[in-house]
Amino acid sequence: MATESINAATVNDSDRFIFSTPLSARGSTKRDAISVEDYDLYRRFHSSQTPFKSGFTNYIDLGQYNDEDDDLEPDKCRQILPREVFDRWGDSLCEAVIMSSKRFYCPYKDCSALLFLDESEEEKMNESECPHCHRMVCVECGTKWHPEITCEEFQKLAENERERGDILLKNMAESKKWRRCPSCKFYIEKSEGCLYMKCRCGLAFCYNCGTPSKDHTHYCYSCRH
Repeated sequence: MATESINAATVNDSDRFIFSTPLSARGSTKRDAISVEDYDLYRRFHSSQTPFKSGFTNYIDLGQYNDEDDDLEPDKCRQILPREVFDRWGDSLCEAVIMSSKRFYCPYKDCSALLFLDESEEEKMNESECPHCHRMVCVECGTKWHPEITCEEFQKLAENERERGDILLKNMAESKKWRRCPSCKFYIEKSEGCLYMKCRCGLAFCYNCGTPSKDHTHYCYSCRH
């Protein structure tokens, strides 16, 4: 590549822009470098009145950047910006992500870490792994991951019914049409006989509608079976 003069910068054979930054009134300079692919960035912020480094630093420090500044990647700009400006920029970018994110706590009680979901992602996520305890969580309802049932169904479950084994049992009970005791919630399967059931806890109820039997008869006045 031929070397040519470009304002305060030159392009050399190593594909780096070399630009000079005054260090004192006596004219000594510090030579910095940015890659050729960033030359558009250089031209955007450099002028005869404002050197590139000063113009770019002021732009970042005053928070003038917006969503269209996709080319302003922090890692690529680290060597150009003063440390304190770079740190403030990083903090503001993190704050912007947090403010636009869905926030919830890890549903596992032995973790409970504060989690953030970037809702700007084009692909909608249903589940995610907690980076702290490495267990799966449902990002839709902020609970333990429940692939067997919907969020609405999971929310209706009691706290002691939300383990995966409990969910599988619930699904099996529904498929086999088992009835739960209205008192102790124990699942009961009717294999034969009438609809009058007596649970191990002592409660008698109608297997068809679940209504407790007050007079212990084999006829239910609620569903008339």
